[in-house]
Amino acid sequence: MTTTLFRTRTRAWVLAVLPPVFLAGCYESAGGDGGTDAEATADQDATGDAGAEADADAATDAETATDTAADGDTDGAGPGDPCGAAMTPGCLPGLLCVQSGPPYCSSDYVGACAAPPVSCAGEPAVTVCDCPGSPYRSECEARRAGIATWLTPCSAECFAEPDCPFGSCARIPDEPGGLWSCVYAPPAPASSPSSNPEMDQCRDSSDCDPGCDCYLTLEVYPGFLMPHNECACRECETNADCPDPPPASLCVPAGAWGFPVNRCVAVGCRTDADCTGAPGGLCAGVRDPCSALDPPPLSSKFCRYPGDCVTGDDCPDGWCIPDWRNPAGGFVCDVPACPG
Repeated sequence: MTTTLFRTRTRAWVLAVLPPVFLAGCYESAGGDGGTDAEATADQDATGDAGAEADADAATDAETATDTAADGDTDGAGPGDPCGAAMTPGCLPGLLCVQSGPPYCSSDYVGACAAPPVSCAGEPAVTVCDCPGSPYRSECEARRAGIATWLTPCSAECFAEPDCPFGSCARIPDEPGGLWSCVYAPPAPASSPSSNPEMDQCRDSSDCDPGCDCYLTLEVYPGFLMPHNECACRECETNADCPDPPPASLCVPAGAWGFPVNRCVAVGCRTDADCTGAPGGLCAGVRDPCSALDPPPLSSKFCRYPGDCVTGDDCPDGWCIPDWRNPAGGFVCDVPACPG
C-alpha cells in the first residue's frame, strides 16, 4: 500500500465546483475613529427612537440629494454615479459611496452614489464582523449611520450565507475575533485516475493509509495548475489535537479554506485577542501567495495592524504578506519565499 500525505497547502478541489469567493471587511467611519457614531448609536438605543428618526433622516437626505442633482449642481456625484476613494468630486450631500464589489481593502475601491438604506429589515441581528469598537451589527446598519468610504481589512471572508454560494458562513475558530469563513460540503473521494495519471499519488482511497482518502486537486503546489489525485488524512477534531499550542496552530474543518478534510494549520494568531503588538490589531486571513489559483485559497491567519499594507496594490513589488520573521510586525511589503 502506498502511503502519501496530502500537501498542507494543496486545496484546489473547491475551485473545480464552486465560483471564487472574495475577501470582505467591515465599514470604518469616514471621520477616522467612529467614536461619535458609537456614542450616537448608544444614545439611540437608550431612547428607543432610533429607527423612526434614522428612517426620516435618510429619506430627507435622499430627497435633498435628488433635488440638488435635478437643479444641476455639479459639486458632487448624483444617485447611481460612480464614486471612489481617489475620485473627485464626491457624492452629493445625503448620498453615500457604496461599494459594489471587490477589491474591498484597496485604494482601487470604486462604488456608486446611493441614499442610505431606510430600513435594515431582514438583516442578521448578530455581530458578523469583529472589528474592535464597531457598534454596527451589519453592513446595512453601518450605511444607515452614514458610514461609507472603503472597507477596512476586517477579519472576514464572508458576512452571511449569500457570500458563500452553495455553502455557509461560519466563524473559525467559533469564538469572538475568529475568522468568518465560507464552509462548503467536502467533495467525494476520487474513484478513478485523474486526467494526469502520471502525477497521481492514488487511484482511489484504497491506495491511502487507513483513515485517509483520495481526492482530486487542481494544483501541483506551488504554482502549477495540473489536476491530479492526492491522499488526504484527517488530522484533528479540535485545536487541542494539533501539535503546537495556540496560537501556533488551528484545526480548520473540512470544506473550509479549500481543505477536503480537517487539517491542522500553522497560524500567527487564532483570534483578534492574540494581536497585542499595537492598538487595533486584527487576526486576518492570509491568502496563499505561492498558489496559482485565482483567487488564492486562504492558507493561514496573521495579525494585521493599522498602517500595514492590505493588498499587493499597496506594495512596489505587488506582494503584501505576513512578516513571519517578526510575529509582532504585522503585514509588510516583501517577496514571498515559495518552496520548490
